Amino acid sequence: MSELAYPKPKREVDEDFKAWSVSEGCAVLGCMNRADFHHVKTRGGRGSDPLLGGSDYCGIGACRFHHGLLQNGTVAQLYKFSEQTGLNVWEHLFRQYWLWTHGERERWLVEKGPR
Repeated sequence: MSELAYPKPKREVDEDFKAWSVSEGCAVLGCMNRADFHHVKTRGGRGSDPLLGGSDYCGIGACRFHHGLLQNGTVAQLYKFSEQTGLNVWEHLFRQYWLWTHGERERWLVEKGPR
């Protein structure tokens, strides 16, 4: 068995981020359904880049209906989803990641309490 010249990067996993994202509800404005976590891009993710795929930071809270519309996350499918729902998925991902890395993580962990 041959060794890879460059080992495959490990996917970033952040269970607290996923729980916080889901606690915000479905990302689609006006949707009041309970959310599950949806990885926007998983296959062919860019390793350690948190917003280009391959990590938990490239995911949003989506109800079962909207999760189904997001399935097969091709770029064309994301544009179609944005037109149907009015949600710019990439903008939402960046905003969500920025909030998490600029104070929301600490607030969430304090509210959640010790494990």
